[in-house]
Amino acid sequence: MKKQIVAAALAVSGAAILCSVGALAQTSSACLHDANETAAQKARVSSAILAARRVNTAESHAVSTTGSYQPIETLPTYGGSAPLVIPDGFGLALTAGERSYSFALKDKTDACRFALFSDQDGLIYRAGPLQ
Repeated sequence: MKKQIVAAALAVSGAAILCSVGALAQTSSACLHDANETAAQKARVSSAILAARRVNTAESHAVSTTGSYQPIETLPTYGGSAPLVIPDGFGLALTAGERSYSFALKDKTDACRFALFSDQDGLIYRAGPLQ
């Protein structure tokens, strides 16, 4: 009897592990910006990187002009004539203050939550959540 209970417990544990591995494999295959990234997705990321550069440029001009970093609503005023265009499916969140700013551009269509982020140092980082 004990052997049957132990065997059943092992079978259930093994099935749970296989289901977890299967779910993990499905999640990674749904990522838009992994090693299998399509040309269309690469183009979206390139557009998002361009938008991030424009935010950094505008913030640099803003702080040199006003002495503080500016919120997203006023950024088109700074950094030249190029408009700030956020690619379809990406969302921009920016926090600005007198001495610093930071922002994230997150791909809302990516199951793996790809993002770009930057701050007053001007470096742009590629990121994703911890799994």
